[in-house]
Amino acid sequence: MARKDKTVFDIRELVRQLRLGHKERAIGRQMGFHRRTIRKYSELAEHCGWLEEGAALPDPEVISKAIQEMMPDSTPHEI
Repeated sequence: MARKDKTVFDIRELVRQLRLGHKERAIGRQMGFHRRTIRKYSELAEHCGWLEEGAALPDPEVISKAIQEMMPDSTPHEI
């Protein structure tokens, strides 16, 4: 499968689906991401508190900043 560039909006949707309790495989099928990619961003979301009950979905700017700080090699593309 070809590599799909991820945008901050893709990652925000991934976080939303994780918060709804969707499984990695289901998210991967729907969004076209590898499970390892989903796990990587899931760990970031957990670390940042984005998966906590009652927490608001992060803004795209917040996601971009967190990725730049914690995963400098994984900077998502802006739209």
